[in-house]
Amino acid sequence: MEKCAIPSPICSCDHVEIRDGPNGNSPKLATYCGEENPGAIMSSGRFLWVEFDSDLFSNAQGFSATYTAVDANECPRGKILSGTNGSLSTPRYPSRYPNSVKCTWIIQVPEGFQVRLRFDSFRLETCTVPSVCTCDHVQVRDGRDENSQSLAKLCGDHLPIILRSSGQTLWVEFESDSLTRGQGFSATFNGVPVDECPTRGVLQGTNGSFSSPEYPLNYPDSVTCTWIIEVPEGYQVQLTFNTFELEDCAISAICTCDHVEVRDGQTENSPSIKKHCGNEKPAPLQSSGRYMWVEFDSDSKTNEKGFTASFVAVSNSDCPNNGLLEGKVGNFSSPGYPKQYPNSVTCTWVIEVPENHLVELTFDDFELEDCFISSICTCDHVEVRDGKDKSASELDEFCGDDKPPTLISTGRYMWVEFEADSRTSRKGFHATYKAVILLPP
Repeated sequence: MEKCAIPSPICSCDHVEIRDGPNGNSPKLATYCGEENPGAIMSSGRFLWVEFDSDLFSNAQGFSATYTAVDANECPRGKILSGTNGSLSTPRYPSRYPNSVKCTWIIQVPEGFQVRLRFDSFRLETCTVPSVCTCDHVQVRDGRDENSQSLAKLCGDHLPIILRSSGQTLWVEFESDSLTRGQGFSATFNGVPVDECPTRGVLQGTNGSFSSPEYPLNYPDSVTCTWIIEVPEGYQVQLTFNTFELEDCAISAICTCDHVEVRDGQTENSPSIKKHCGNEKPAPLQSSGRYMWVEFDSDSKTNEKGFTASFVAVSNSDCPNNGLLEGKVGNFSSPGYPKQYPNSVTCTWVIEVPENHLVELTFDDFELEDCFISSICTCDHVEVRDGKDKSASELDEFCGDDKPPTLISTGRYMWVEFEADSRTSRKGFHATYKAVILLPP
C-alpha cells in the first residue's frame, strides 16, 4: 500500500482500518498503511469490521487477507481459572500472538491459600521505555479486577520474577498493540497456604521451625511475613537459622533490601536484636523473655532461596539476670555451651559464698570473639567485679580466646557479666568457683 507522510497508527493516506465489532462505530483496533505486513489481529467477539480507504493520489498493489474463527478461550475476557493449580498463555502460543488484543484472566484458589504465579516462558515486544511498558505487556494485580493494586507490569523478553497474591485471587491482563508481535508467554499458577507467609503467625511451644515462603524455591518479591514465637513462662527463646540465603544489599550494615529482623518481644515496637541480610548465616539469637518477634521482608527486585529457622525454649538459668549462685562450690557457663552462644545477650551471675570466705573463680574453657581492640574488649566479653552488683570495683574484663587467670574476690561476693553483641559468636566459656577461707590479718 501507499507509504503515508504520517505512517501507522495514524495513516494520513491509503489505509486499512479495523474495528472490533459489526460496524464503523465499533472500537478501533488498528489502522495500517505502507508495506509492512501487520500480522494477525483478533476480535473480542464474533464480528470484525474492516475498511479500505484510498485517496486521490498514489496507488499501490493493495492487500490480500484471510480470516479464521478461533476459540474464544484463547483470549478470554475475565475468564475465571479456579482450583489449586492451572496454566494460561497468550493466544496461539508458542506461535506469535495477534496484534491489538486484550485478554484477561482471574485466578482464584481456595480459601486459606494465596496465588503463586510463575512465568515459564516470556517473549513480548521490547518497549521503547521498558520501565513503564508502553507497548505489548502483561499487567498483574493483587485482586479480582482492574482496580486492584498492581503487583507488576511486564514487557520485553526477560523472564519475570515469581508473583504472589495477598489473598485468594489474582487478576492477569495481556494487551498487545498494533505494531510488533512476539512469541508470548506461558505461565502456571498454584495455591500456597496463607500460613507460609503469615501477617502475624504465632508459634507456640518448647520448639518449632519455620521458613521463608516457598523454600527451597526462591521466595517471591514484595512480601512481608511476621512470626511471634512464644515459649512457656520461665523460659527464653533461642532462635537458630539453619540456612540463610537472601539478597546482598548495597549497604549490608543497614540491610536496605530483602532482610530478616528479630525483636526482643511480641510486637514490631520491641527492642531490635538483629537485622540481617545477604548469605552469611547469623549466629543464634536469644530473647530476654518468653517472646520473640521475627519479620521477613522482600522488596520488588532480586530474590533468593531464603532461610530456614528453628527455635527452642531455654531456661532462664542459662542466661540469668543477676542469677544467684550460692554455696562453697559451683559452676556456670555461657548460654548454649559448648555450642555457640547466641548474639545480643547479656547474662549476669552473683556468686555468694559463706561468711569469712572469699570467691575463687577459674575459667576452665574460654573462647569468645576476638575484638578489634582487645585491650578494651569492645565486642563479646566477660566482666568480673569484686562485689554483688555492677557498681562494685572491677577485677578484670576478658575477650578473645586466651584463658583468663584465676581471680579472687576481697569479700564473699563476686559479680560476673557476659555480654555478646549482634555480630560474631563463638563456643563461649565454662567457669567454676569455690569458697576459700579468709585468713585472719
